[in-house]
Amino acid sequence: MPFKQAHPTRTAELCDLAQALTRGTIEQLLRSDTQRLGPVQPCPQCGQNCSLRTEPRDLVVRGATVHYDEPVCHCPACRRDFFPSPRRTPA
Repeated sequence: MPFKQAHPTRTAELCDLAQALTRGTIEQLLRSDTQRLGPVQPCPQCGQNCSLRTEPRDLVVRGATVHYDEPVCHCPACRRDFFPSPRRTPA
């Protein structure tokens, strides 16, 4: 008899635990990326430094909702919004 049929409650608990772990890990990685950006970012069009703010956003990842404070900048010179992401270093 498969484990899922023999232990339905235990399987549900393990799935809930896995979803919580996944959600927490993704939230922490996103938060860490946002913190690495710093308080200002250069506009991709003109290079002017622009203040960074965040806007709340919910992302759905494999049945779990991840709460994300998305980084957003606005360049008053270009009159455009942009969404900076941290630079990745090559592996």
